[in-house]
Amino acid sequence: MKNFYFLCFVAFLIVACGKESSSTSPEVENDYSSNSEIALSSSDVTTSSESKGQDDQKGSSSSNENVAVSSSSISEIGLSSSIAEPNSSSTMVLAEGQVDPSTVVKGSFVDVRDNKTYKTVKIGNQTWMAENLNFALDSSYCYNDSIEYCDKYGRLYSLDQAKIACPEGWRLPDSTDFHNLIIAAGGKDNSAISLKSRTEDWDTLCEYDDYDQLVCREDYGPGNDLYGFNALPAGYWDPWYQEYRFHKMTAYFWSLTIGDIGLPITLFIQYYNDVGIRDIFDYIGLSVRCIK
Repeated sequence: MKNFYFLCFVAFLIVACGKESSSTSPEVENDYSSNSEIALSSSDVTTSSESKGQDDQKGSSSSNENVAVSSSSISEIGLSSSIAEPNSSSTMVLAEGQVDPSTVVKGSFVDVRDNKTYKTVKIGNQTWMAENLNFALDSSYCYNDSIEYCDKYGRLYSLDQAKIACPEGWRLPDSTDFHNLIIAAGGKDNSAISLKSRTEDWDTLCEYDDYDQLVCREDYGPGNDLYGFNALPAGYWDPWYQEYRFHKMTAYFWSLTIGDIGLPITLFIQYYNDVGIRDIFDYIGLSVRCIK
């Protein structure tokens, strides 16, 4: 009889433990699904239409998961961005000194010297040409010596020519103008992508992954042109080697400022979203953006 009662007691414990474990497992699953976050790295972003469709299907099947992405990858994976478009009603968190893109004023003017029309953009209290200058001077150059490149990317000037190239009412910027532009466009970390054009003129870095899908780095290539500055990678002309260099990779713009070691200061914007101010030899042929 004692053995019978003992067996009944053991059976009761087994049933009770089974109920307890089954009642707790759904809570663990709910906590995991509501708090999980998928962080997409640059290698996770792909430009192929097939993988975009796969991403969309994955997103619809996991509605409880939050997808964390940077603003530069938005166009690749089809999500909304926290970065506002110019004149958008969306809100964005502005860095210190950054200009609200919704306040940008776009316009145009005609250079009466050759009747070329240029787009303009007012960012904060600065009014810039929104295209590279394309006024013909004796020592100005077109990439590959082709006029069609000048029509798109503007001309490349030595510093001496750049100083006299801007039309009446406009001037060559100084390094302070460039510094203020970088701050207005979001600072060192954000201004490159905000100032670069959206066009495919900028080189990208793409590689095939283990599934033979073409994956492009989100921090390389075109920008979002948030302020309408429309920086283009015209590269530069090196008369010493008689070569055009860094076309589709870098935008260089002359300034009037001479640096500490006696060389002129330029603004550069790289295809891998780097931006800064550096010196360069004055005989190099660079782009010109006039300011007023």
